[in-house]
Amino acid sequence: MKDQSVYILNDQMEIQHQPNIPSISRIIVATIPVRDVEQARMWYSLHLGIDFDARKLHAGNLNIGFSKVENHVPSTHSIFIWETSDLAHAYQAMKDNGVTLHGDINWNCRYFVFADLDGNRMTMWQQDEEAIFRLSQVQTAQELHEVIQRALYCRNNYGRTWSAFEEELLLCKNIRSRKIILNGWSDLESVLPEEARMLKESVQRHNANYPSHEWVLEARS
Repeated sequence: MKDQSVYILNDQMEIQHQPNIPSISRIIVATIPVRDVEQARMWYSLHLGIDFDARKLHAGNLNIGFSKVENHVPSTHSIFIWETSDLAHAYQAMKDNGVTLHGDINWNCRYFVFADLDGNRMTMWQQDEEAIFRLSQVQTAQELHEVIQRALYCRNNYGRTWSAFEEELLLCKNIRSRKIILNGWSDLESVLPEEARMLKESVQRHNANYPSHEWVLEARS
């Protein structure tokens, strides 16, 4: 057989041998060990919204499959990392639905760990395009700043004042689009009109001071 090896030059112009390797396009199926395949399909459909329609990919660019293992011993580390657009909502939904959670949300790295029906540990992670302020249930200024702290991944010593909020707007690197979605804005204006005004004015003041680091506000009812 003809040698298909490739010879390349490194930074020192020395010849290096690179063995022939297969051309890999992507991973299309990930198989999860379970005790009961049908129960696993039901669990993943119910708690992760996986649609096991064979005509399309189940989860983003990947298909999920199951292999039946009679004496399955689950891994003690995460075998998958799932991505969500709303980490806080995903955590609360799983908690409300009785899913096994291993600890609280790690807001510094934006993830939490959970387990499926068979004890397989997995990670739920969020890479934010936008910050979502969920305001419809906010009743006090402290609760408002708690919402802000979660949505912007503020430092643990966040001062919960409007000057501290403006400082976090400048420091925040987690929200790539620098856009804040104000869900329940009309509720906040009704319950805490002064705080709503301060929030909006703080962003406007930040944008005036740092036009190259502008944040966009989008109010939703």
